[in-house]
Amino acid sequence: MLIPTVPSNLVGYLNIATADVSPQLSLLLLGLLRALGGCLLAIGITGLFLINGPLKRGERWASWALLILIGLAEGINASQMWRFGSPYYFPLAFVALTVVGVMILPKQAEAKL
Repeated sequence: MLIPTVPSNLVGYLNIATADVSPQLSLLLLGLLRALGGCLLAIGITGLFLINGPLKRGERWASWALLILIGLAEGINASQMWRFGSPYYFPLAFVALTVVGVMILPKQAEAKL
């Protein structure tokens, strides 16, 4: 939403000069990046609902749902960022934090006490 121009790593991937990026291409790429950002925001909000709802109540399916949700979304995001020369380690850090968080959850029997 806040970036006014196409990121330089995407322009470099296209092997064109920044001045040669047409307005149509710029609108397309920025629109796709904003759509991706909106999807990632929705995934984050869904993760918060899972954590503060069923996961707090000790429902084990929620931990699997959270792992699948964050793992798939951020894993695909990281792989595509790596492909285009973007800093892909941030999405991988989110996956790692999610895995560690689920691993340190108390067992279901302990959560009911």
